[in-house]
Amino acid sequence: MPRPGRMTTERAKDFKGTLLQLVRNLGRYRLSLVTAIVFAILSTIFNIAGPKVLAKATTALATGWIAKLRGTGSIDFVYIGRILLFLLGMYLLSSAFSFIQGWLMTGLSQKVCYDFRKQISEKINRLPLAYFEKRTVGEVLSRITNDVDTLGQSLNQSITQLITSVTTMIGVLVMMLSISPKMTLIALLILPVSLVLVLIVVKFSQKYFKAQQAILGVVNGQVEEVYSGHNVVKAFNREAVVLNDFNAANDKLYESAWKSQFLSGLMMPIMNFVGNLGYVAVAIVGSIFAANGTITIGDIQAFIQYVKNFTQPIQQLSQVSNMLQSMAAAAERVFEFLNEPEEDQTADPARRADPACIDGQVTFDHVKFGYTPDKTIIHDFSCTVKPGQKVVVKPNIGWDKKPEEAANTNPELVAEIVRQALAAGASEVTVFDHTCNEWQSCYKNSGIAAAVTEAGGKVLPANLKEHYSRVERPEAVKMKNALIHNAILEADVFINVPVLKHHGGAKMSCAMKNFMGLVEDRGFMHRNDLQQCIADAVLYRKPDLNVVDAYRIVTSNGPRGVTPADVKTPKYQLLSRDIVAVDTMAARIIGFPLESIPHLKLGEKLGYGTMDTAKLKIARIDA
Repeated sequence: MPRPGRMTTERAKDFKGTLLQLVRNLGRYRLSLVTAIVFAILSTIFNIAGPKVLAKATTALATGWIAKLRGTGSIDFVYIGRILLFLLGMYLLSSAFSFIQGWLMTGLSQKVCYDFRKQISEKINRLPLAYFEKRTVGEVLSRITNDVDTLGQSLNQSITQLITSVTTMIGVLVMMLSISPKMTLIALLILPVSLVLVLIVVKFSQKYFKAQQAILGVVNGQVEEVYSGHNVVKAFNREAVVLNDFNAANDKLYESAWKSQFLSGLMMPIMNFVGNLGYVAVAIVGSIFAANGTITIGDIQAFIQYVKNFTQPIQQLSQVSNMLQSMAAAAERVFEFLNEPEEDQTADPARRADPACIDGQVTFDHVKFGYTPDKTIIHDFSCTVKPGQKVVVKPNIGWDKKPEEAANTNPELVAEIVRQALAAGASEVTVFDHTCNEWQSCYKNSGIAAAVTEAGGKVLPANLKEHYSRVERPEAVKMKNALIHNAILEADVFINVPVLKHHGGAKMSCAMKNFMGLVEDRGFMHRNDLQQCIADAVLYRKPDLNVVDAYRIVTSNGPRGVTPADVKTPKYQLLSRDIVAVDTMAARIIGFPLESIPHLKLGEKLGYGTMDTAKLKIARIDA
């Protein structure tokens, strides 16, 4: 998922409540947190004391130099050296404490991120499907990626910076007062000016930061949805609409991001300008005091450093404020997700029914279902599956090809259908196809024979006439009688499982074209108006269900494919009882014009279904 290059600020709805909840979650890391804070304070104290110690060396150097020029003395390098060694030790201790604090906070923040990601991943499995119906995939993923990352980064930086900034301000103020209360008062006069200017910038920039974060979620969701559903977009010819929606959202993101970043970028120049005014004032007043002998040259040098160190934490606190807002907003979104109502687990494993007492019959009586009350997916569905029924599964096994070459139906899909049929109470599940290449090689090398056998099904040959029986269909246009495989004629349930691919003669091979494998004389169909014969073949036994394998598809040089370049991987399945509708959707996914596939219109004319998918109730199922 795309992520922003810079951290943006979104206000939390309940800033205090969210921070308190976050603090409670950090309770298990109390020891590490307190230790990190202590080391941060110690590091800051040693760093603050540095300029005051250095001032002694500066004063000694200046005094010795003046005495040397007057001929009354010399520079005491031994004294200065001791001071510098002491100063070096202080800075080394400060760096060591800072390193330990950084190591502790980094580990703590990553542990917090780890815990939150674990909780979110576990929460996903307990949420009702209605939750995901109301939200885009990008929005849900954003909780695990953007929000948790923002929380971890803000937690690591904000706590450390907050402690060091506050400690620095207090410590520097004490040091400045110890040098000169009057100069301290002059330096403090710049604070209200800088504070007012910062508040003005924050007031104007905050609304743009908020808008940027909101529209960023919209853009991320659009990119995720369009990318994952690219084939669906193309199938429904919605490219222009999707592009216009994205451009509109992207324009809003550009406008809000530009304004927010421009306004926030003004803070540093403003603070530098005000800080420089403070240096000038201190330098002028300090020189007057030094001339009067009130303070030393080293004190002036130390005071100027302290003025710089005093304004720096003010800048840092403004950044900390933004980070705390960002952290609270991210934490709030994470907590909202973790506090979502979970699906009621009404099933009791201890009260599971005894399989020996189940007769296997399943009845759906006018079922109506939807994940949300306002979005019904199944409107009026009735069906009875009786125990002991014979099920025949008809995949495409026409070619001596490996599964990766997509010339045949994916064996994993066929095996799963077999397993599901047996689990529903089928007495037997048989699988067959009238192959183009030698049938045993096709069954074996396609992987379907082994997959079906392992799943508990049975593969049947279709290479001899004895496997077929003559059936008449006077209503057919071209193929009024044909030899049809006995398995189809004897089965209680027929599941048609084609693979979507290009076909040199029929243009597209899918659900209707898959019926050629039911007929003994395939040559007759090629010799006598192939498109009409494909439509006629469906008359001999309409499928109870069509499951189109569009995970790997052959888009050119079909029906076998020549090179790996012919195979694309859209990763789709289409399920429908309407064989015309499912082929229509398949044609849109593969990108073939509907008018180039005449058997679709012929099938609609014979009453198999509709090509007008707008009349259908279409639901997308994300695995």
